[in-house]
Amino acid sequence: MRYRLLLLSSLAFAAAAPGAASAQDSQLPLEPGCVRERMPARRARPDRRRPEEIRRDSTNKSIRDTVQARIMEAARQAGVAEPYGDLVVEFVNHQTGATRAFVDANVAGDVVQGVLDQAAPLLATLPVEDEYFVVSLPQRTEPPLAPGTEYIECPPVPVNGPAVRAAFQQLMLANPGMDGAMNLRLRFLVSRNGHVLYSYLSRGSVDPQVKPAFVELARLYVFRPATVNYEPVNVWTEQPLSLVSEP
Repeated sequence: MRYRLLLLSSLAFAAAAPGAASAQDSQLPLEPGCVRERMPARRARPDRRRPEEIRRDSTNKSIRDTVQARIMEAARQAGVAEPYGDLVVEFVNHQTGATRAFVDANVAGDVVQGVLDQAAPLLATLPVEDEYFVVSLPQRTEPPLAPGTEYIECPPVPVNGPAVRAAFQQLMLANPGMDGAMNLRLRFLVSRNGHVLYSYLSRGSVDPQVKPAFVELARLYVFRPATVNYEPVNVWTEQPLSLVSEP
């Protein structure tokens, strides 16, 4: 099955790509799973949001951009000249703005968490109560690719799938209540470094007491990163997981 990359940027593919594929790239054979595409024409769509929705979205973006800028500044003060990587900010309590960070970057996790803790009063004012939001370091600012521009996209590919599936199987066998067969689907946010930053079950269910262990095991996956024009990008992808208990 071919995975379509669900890029985090609203400028699909464009903000993650440094430029068009070169003429030389166009002649190279594609790796398995990769596809060669052309940027479609962008059609102007009317903004049907109500004024209050526009204000909400603007405030939401402003707060998230402020948090991203504070993390970048804290990283530089900590001696990281060029902060790079991805992180997920998960809300523990929306009312207080309490969060925890999942970090795959050259910035220490405690530096990121320190910024988030200080920003809790600001985060508590976010008008959109999402469970989490994603921060990329640095924020991409490249202009979108022009319509018709060729690009090459490659999906993330797990490199340790059998070992992780074996770990899931052992977890199932260690819990007698999990009998029979289970067909699950795990959804991952794969960082530009190929690590699982965030995961959850998108299909199927497990015992609530075991679910946290399932989600944690998903973080053991390591991927060959997704790329657009050979530049790593952070993407969402899914993996099926079929488990069978012993008779």
